[in-house]
Order: sequence, then C-alpha cells, then structure tokens
Amino acid sequence: MVHTSVPRTAGAHIDSTVLANALAQAGYIDQTTGEPLTEAMVLGIAGGIGAGLGFCPSILRYGLGAGISVVARNRSGACHGDFQKLALDRLGIAYEVAEASSDSAGLKKLVAALDAEHAVLVQCSKGLPYYGGTNKATGVTAWAWSVNVASVDPAAATARVGDLAPDLFEVSLDALAQVRGQTCTHKRRLFALPGAPGKLTRKALVAAVRAGLTDCVDSLQNPRIKSFGLGAWETWARNLANTKAKSGWLRTFPGGKLMWALRDVFRSIETDNTGGQLMRPLFADFLDRAAPLVRRKKLHACADTYRELGNQWQSLAETALPDQIAACKKYKQVERKRVALMRSQGPKALAQLRKLHGQSQSLRAKMSEQAPPAAQAGDLLATLSAQVSELHAAERRALAQLAAAVA
Repeated sequence: MVHTSVPRTAGAHIDSTVLANALAQAGYIDQTTGEPLTEAMVLGIAGGIGAGLGFCPSILRYGLGAGISVVARNRSGACHGDFQKLALDRLGIAYEVAEASSDSAGLKKLVAALDAEHAVLVQCSKGLPYYGGTNKATGVTAWAWSVNVASVDPAAATARVGDLAPDLFEVSLDALAQVRGQTCTHKRRLFALPGAPGKLTRKALVAAVRAGLTDCVDSLQNPRIKSFGLGAWETWARNLANTKAKSGWLRTFPGGKLMWALRDVFRSIETDNTGGQLMRPLFADFLDRAAPLVRRKKLHACADTYRELGNQWQSLAETALPDQIAACKKYKQVERKRVALMRSQGPKALAQLRKLHGQSQSLRAKMSEQAPPAAQAGDLLATLSAQVSELHAAERRALAQLAAAVA
C-alpha cells in the first residue's frame, strides 16, 4: 500500500490542490498543454469564486472565537462533496465514492482503494497534527478540509498524506481517523480515481470550463442563501458602521471580542485557504486559461478586474488589523510566514510550523488585550464599512462584466 511515485504540486486552496494532485497521480493530462490540470483550472471547473459573510453565533457564544468568515469560494465551507463531484462529472472522469459509519470500516475502504492503485483523497476536518490538532478541552476543530492519501502502513499505524505542501506529511492512523470522523455531514468519505486514463481532450475541457463559468455566474447572481451572496456584503457594511443596533459590530463583539472578529476578517481573506486576496487572483488565473479554450477574449479583461479586486480585498484585510496595534502587526507577519512556509517546505519545516502556530495562538490573546477603546473602534469600523461598500459595488460591476463575457 505504499505508492513511491506520487506527483505533488504545492497549492493555495486545499480542495483545488488536492483534487488537482489526485488527477495528476491518476494520469490525467490536459491535451492542450501536455501538463496536469492546475489548481486554478480545478477551482474554476468546480464553480469558481463565491461571495458573502458567514457568521456562526454558537462559536461566539461559547467563547471559541467570533465565528466570522468572508466567503471566498462558490459553495464555501460545504463538506457534502459537491466540489469534487461537480469538477469530476464536468470533466467526464470516472470515480468511486466510499463512506463508512466507523473508523475501522473507513480504514478498510481506504486500504482497499489504495490496494487497487487508485489515486485517493479523503474529506476531513483541519484538525490534523501539523495544524495543531483538535482542541482537547472542547473537541472543536477547524472547518472542512481534504487531503490526498498516498499510502497506509498498518504495521507502523501511519499514513502519508498530501496537503498544500510540496511533500507528504506522515500522520498516525488514529489522527487520520479522528479528522475523517469530524466532518459535518457524511463522515469518512473518500474519492478514488482509477489510474491510466489517457488525456483530457480539448472537447472535454471546453465543456467543463463552460459549465464552471456558468455555475459561477449563476451562483453569484442567484445565491441559494442570502448570507452567501453579494448582498450580504451590503448588509455587512451597514452593521460595521451601526453603533447602536444589536446587529452592529460594536454591540455584537464588545471589548476584546471585536479583535476576534477582525482577526477572522483578515484570515478569511488572506491566510485561511484562499491563496490570499479572497481567492480573486487564483480565479483570475482560471479566467486567463479559460479565455482561449472557450474563445471568449473578454475573459482576459475580467481576469484583470478580479486581480484588482484582490488588491482591494487585501487592503481591507490590512485595515482590519491595524499596524498601530503591535500584536496585530506581528500576527499578520506570523500568519503570512506560516502559509508561505507550508507551501514552500511543508514537512521539512514542521518544527517551525509548530512554533509559528504557537505564536499565532499567543498573539490572539494579546490582540484582545490591546483592543482599542470604543471611540477608536468605532472609527476603525466606519473606515472598514466604507471599504466594504466600495468592494460590494466593485464586485457587482465585476459580476456584470463576467456575465457579459460568458454569455
């Protein structure tokens, strides 16, 4: 069950990277380039970017954080497997899905898929050891994640898994079983891709790209949930500036808790599974690649628009954690270093990654201690509100431009 030759490319967004690496391992090659599909192509084919603002009040209620996330991806945070299924179905690629009701059954199905020499990815939580594991006191872990599984060694009780890094991590089977059982819906799900399929034809790629573009535009124009749509940013701008209403951020996140929310804004835009700048540059890479395939030159102009939007989102993230607050400035440096180190070195820098994780946790507390007084916080939120309003308008213009180019 040891696969010694597992191609890996480091990435920015976990589901896109893991699926791209699984396709490469299974032998799928883009006939138009002679190379495996990039994570940008996988992202776009699966539906591209999203919009909105997520808020989980139970996280705030239990003192575990603010529960805020700026939505970057279409179907963001979902662990029902649609991202993988849509991408694979649109490409016309055969795959097998297996689920299990227990850890032992999950391991058995995983081993069977590896023994069949399939490329395997599993859905799980982010509570993996190299991300700090699961909070032992609360049992709480981070959101939905996925990893490639390259091998399982039952004798050593270990597995080798692929994440965003260029090399594989070794984890215990117990740790892998734990995170596989922590997804919100179907637990211990795996996707297995049979090998030696040949090339992805231009016809198949064109159809898949068109479907992804159409899905992206439709999801942005007609969100299934209001909080996962462009309109949510308009509401967010109002709530940021409102100092009196219950929904206003000064009342929702009083005192040091405001820094929890602002930290979430920064992370969900810059360092938490987006590639930075709310995933807009990664989506722009897809648009540039899609333009010649679907013969829509206007998509290049759309790509330029989304790259500029990425710069604006980065500016918002910087505003959220002002450099004038020492802990905020240091926190941003630590988080960016952690992300860069994961993508460049991964397991080779495990000790450093653990150290940076510890520093990040410590700085969270310091940011709360250094929270500005109400008057200054109100000024900061008013500035953020203006930026969000501008971004909301700019995103609507970008969507109109994209819809026209795709039509």
